Amino acid sequence: FPNPAASFIELEPQFQPTTAGHIVIIDLQGRVWRSFAFENLDAEETLSIPLLGLPQGIYLLRATFGALVVNKRFEKLAD
Repeated sequence: FPNPAASFIELEPQFQPTTAGHIVIIDLQGRVWRSFAFENLDAEETLSIPLLGLPQGIYLLRATFGALVVNKRFEKLAD
């Protein structure tokens, strides 16, 4: 999870194996810029989230894996 980041961020979620997940990237005005759904995730899998094309600024990454919800704030640098 490099922060700030220009082209991608990596997320190493901690959850039970075979958990479905959902990741949303939201700007500070509440607009959703990216949304990803995952199924049958490996508990040791690292997720790489692409940021190319996303405007420079501050964002919130909200990751939901089963009952676990994680919010991370990050800065997107220019491409």
